[in-house]
Amino acid sequence: MNKTRIVLPALTAALALSAEVKLSPIISDHMVLQRSSATAVWGTASPGEKILVQLENAKAGTVTASDGSWIVHLDLAAVPGNGPFSMTVQGKNTLQVRDVLLGEVWLAGGQSNMEKIIGPRPNQFPCINWEEAVRQSIGKPIRVFRVPYNSSPSPRKDLRSGSWKKPSQVNTPKFTAAGYFFAERLNRELHVPIGIIDNSVGGTSVFQWTGRDALLARPDTARQLNKQDSDLAAQQKFVDWCRSVKALYQPYRLQSPKTVLASGEWTPIELKGTLRPARGVHWFRTTVSIPPELQNASFALRGLKVRNMYRKVLCNGRDIEYVDGRHHTAISEQAVSRPFIPGRTADGRYTIALRLTGPTPDGAILAPDGVTLRSGKHEIPLKWETRTELVYPPLPAGTAPYPTFEPPTNWTLLRNGMFSPLRNMTIAGIIWYQGEQDFGIPDAYRRHFSCMIADWRNEFKRPDLPFYFCQLPGFGPVPRDPNANPAWARLRNSQLLTSKTVPGTAMAVLIDLGETSDIHPRRKREVGERLAAIALARHYGRKIPFSGPVFRKAETENGKIRIQFDFARGLRAAEVAKTYEIREGKTPGIVKRMSPGSPLEGFAIRGADGKWRWAQAEIDGETVLVSHPDVKNPTAVRYNWGSTVFGNLTNESALPASPFTTESPAE
Repeated sequence: MNKTRIVLPALTAALALSAEVKLSPIISDHMVLQRSSATAVWGTASPGEKILVQLENAKAGTVTASDGSWIVHLDLAAVPGNGPFSMTVQGKNTLQVRDVLLGEVWLAGGQSNMEKIIGPRPNQFPCINWEEAVRQSIGKPIRVFRVPYNSSPSPRKDLRSGSWKKPSQVNTPKFTAAGYFFAERLNRELHVPIGIIDNSVGGTSVFQWTGRDALLARPDTARQLNKQDSDLAAQQKFVDWCRSVKALYQPYRLQSPKTVLASGEWTPIELKGTLRPARGVHWFRTTVSIPPELQNASFALRGLKVRNMYRKVLCNGRDIEYVDGRHHTAISEQAVSRPFIPGRTADGRYTIALRLTGPTPDGAILAPDGVTLRSGKHEIPLKWETRTELVYPPLPAGTAPYPTFEPPTNWTLLRNGMFSPLRNMTIAGIIWYQGEQDFGIPDAYRRHFSCMIADWRNEFKRPDLPFYFCQLPGFGPVPRDPNANPAWARLRNSQLLTSKTVPGTAMAVLIDLGETSDIHPRRKREVGERLAAIALARHYGRKIPFSGPVFRKAETENGKIRIQFDFARGLRAAEVAKTYEIREGKTPGIVKRMSPGSPLEGFAIRGADGKWRWAQAEIDGETVLVSHPDVKNPTAVRYNWGSTVFGNLTNESALPASPFTTESPAE
C-alpha cells in the first residue's frame, strides 16, 4: 500500500500533532473486497477527523469516533468490472490501496489440516501433484491473506500485521491447500476473483476459538474458564519470580541455533540417568545416519524427559519441538518425544540438537536407560555431546521458593487475537476444518462446536452466516471388531449432528480421503472442491450435486432395519476400494472386506443382546435394508463406524455417504 501525504504550509503544524489515517492491515494492496451493497473499510485517525473512501464510483464518508476509530460501508454492488482498482482513503493525509479486486471473500478457519500448505513443509508431505497446482495458479485472480498468529487474553481491535499474497512460484506453495483449492473451484465456476482469509492454527481446540461470553454462558465451560483465570494468575507469579532472579527468556542474550551448532566447543556426555545442569541454557547434540528408505519415515526421541526445563528440539537446524521460556507451562515433568520426519539429505546425515533452559534450581534431565531415536521397530542408539550457552547468576540469599502452578488452558485466546480483529470484514461465509484436537470430547464436541459457530456469527452480527465444515477423514487403525467404538467415529457423528441441527451449516464428507498413519492427508484438492460444491449449491444457488447420502431415519421391519436417507437419488454401491493409503512412501494397505457377501460394505447391526455384527446390506429403491441371519430383533445400525473405514454407499454425485449410527446421541 502506497501512502501519500498532502502537506500544505498552513497545515504543517497541525499534521505534526495529529494521527495519520491508518487502515487495518487486512485493508491493503492486492486484496479482494466482497462485492456487496455495504462492504466495510475501516481504520484509525485523529478523533473527529473527516474520512472519505472512494473506489471507482462508490464513495462513503464518516467522522472518526472519540477513540480515533472509523468505519465506512461502500456500495460495491454496481461497480462495473472486477478490477484491479485503486481505492483512495482521505483524511488529513491520503492513502492509496492498489490492485484491489472485487469478488467473493471467504474465511478459512480451523487447525492443522486447514493450515496445511500446498507445498512441502517440515514434518508434513506436500499435497499430491503440488508442483502442477503451483504452475496452474499463476495469473489466477485468487488472493490469500494469512492472519498472523496472536494469542491474546482479551479481544483485539485489529490485526498487528499481515498482507495479501498473489499466486506465484514463491507464494502458492505456502497457501492453505484446502482454502486455495476451494477458491480455485469457486473462481472457475463463478468467474469472479476469490479472496481467502487463512485463520488457522495447528493443534487447536474448539475452545481456543470460542469467545469468553459464550463459554461463560454454560456452567461446565464457565467452571473451566474461571479455573483458567486462576491458573493464569498463578503462572504470572512464576513469571515475576523468574524476572526477579534474572532467569526469564532472554532473546537478546541467547545465541542463535546456527551459531551454537557451528561452535567447536562441545564435550562428549552420556545422556543417561538423572542429570542436573546448573541454572542456565545448555545444549546437547548427536549426529546419526539414516538410510534412504527411512528418511521420510516418522521418527521420535525415546527415553527422555525433562523436569522444570524449557526445550527447543531441532533436526539439521529445523525446529521439531519448541516450548521455550516464553511458554511458562514447561514447568513440570514432560517427555521429549514429538514425532518428526527427517526428510531427504544427500549424505543421509542428521544432527539432532536439544536446547534446554532451566530457570529453577531443581531442573533435571531424566533418561533412566539412555536416549534413542526410533521409527517403528527401527531404533538408533545415540552418542551425545554438550556445551553450555548461558549460566544464570546465583540466586540471591533469602530468595523465596519459586511459585508453582498448574499449566493453564488457553481457551478464548486465539479467538481474541486472530478472529476478533476480523469482526468488521465483509465476507461471503466461513469454511472450517478442525476437530482432531478435540478427540477427547467426541460426544460433547457437537455442543461446543455449535456454541462456537453461534459465537462467530454473533461477532459478525450475521446469524445466518454460511458455515461449511469438514468431517474428519479416515485416520488410525482399520476396525476388525464391529463392537469397537473409537473416539474418531464418535466425533464424526458429532459433526454430522451439527450439520443436521444448526441452520446454515453443511458438511463435506472426507471419509475416503484419509491416510491411516498421517493425520495430515495429502488429498487436499478434493477437500477444497467438496467444500466449494457445497458453497456453489447452498450459497450461490447452482444446481449441482454436493452431498453423498445422509442418514435421515431408521425403521424396523421383519427382522431387518430399513434406513432412509436425504440425498438418496441414484443410491448405489460403488466398487469397494482394494487398497488404502498409509502414508507417503509406504506401500498401500490391502482392504479386507468385513461383509464379503453383501453388496454394501461397512454396515454393522446390533441385536437385542447388545452385540454388534458385520451386516448384510442392500439397496432397495432409495433406502437400504440391513440384516444379519443371527440377529432376529435388531436394535440399531452403524455405517462406516471406525477410525479408517471402507464403506461403499454413494449416490448420483459419486460422493461418499456420511458415517452414521441410528443410536440416540450420547449428548
